[in-house]
Amino acid sequence: MDEPRLTLWESCLTASAFWRVLVYALLICCLLWAAIWLVHRPLFDWRRVTVGGDVSRVSLQALKNQTLGSLNGNFWTINLHAVQRRFEQTPWVRRALLHRQFPDTLRVQIEEQVPAAWWQGEDTTTFVNGFGEVFEANATDIPDDLPVFKGQEEQSQRMMNMYVALEREAMQQNMKIREIGLSRGGAWSVTLDGGARLELGRGSDRDLQTRLQRFFMGLVQIYPDKPAREALLMIASADLRYQNGFSLRLRTAALTQQSQI
Repeated sequence: MDEPRLTLWESCLTASAFWRVLVYALLICCLLWAAIWLVHRPLFDWRRVTVGGDVSRVSLQALKNQTLGSLNGNFWTINLHAVQRRFEQTPWVRRALLHRQFPDTLRVQIEEQVPAAWWQGEDTTTFVNGFGEVFEANATDIPDDLPVFKGQEEQSQRMMNMYVALEREAMQQNMKIREIGLSRGGAWSVTLDGGARLELGRGSDRDLQTRLQRFFMGLVQIYPDKPAREALLMIASADLRYQNGFSLRLRTAALTQQSQI
């Protein structure tokens, strides 16, 4: 059986379609080449970098000079995420926000780390900020009254939330928390600025707040003639893990004083 043959008209249509596709392909290639040529023109090279932010420990000028000397690409080809990571690896930089301004300007806004506490991990001593994020930086011009956090780094945010809740209770008694700890087993402890160590045990934020409130109210009953801060100076440690009370261990000087009364 003979195979069907294309008519002259059909052959022309096929040839016309082929050339049309070829022309379109060449046009697309030319456009792509023109786009690549255009984005690499010197017009889009970085000529200006501005670095700003409310900072005290970070040198904005040093960051600017460092950035100008290490930028790869131009307005169109730069990897902003890579540049952002480079900024945020700088000591005391918490976050860097980058914005391109056509055609040749890069604007950078720096958020500086603010230490809220010392972080004493199992192997290192660093800092933790108010968001509960642990960070490393050189320890210069650090306030002397920062509290100390002791625990596992993955619990840092939880510890910050607990610290804020318990510090609120302590401040009502004119006290401050000097140290807060969270064991691997989930048990909490705090040391007040007078030196008294309080074992709070396990539980929610509310559970621990309730135990601390009960402890302060109990001190008023035990030492009715002394404010809580003065009474705490007589206490070496307290165990608040009892359901309806607590136990005290007095300092040696306080025991001597009591034995003389």
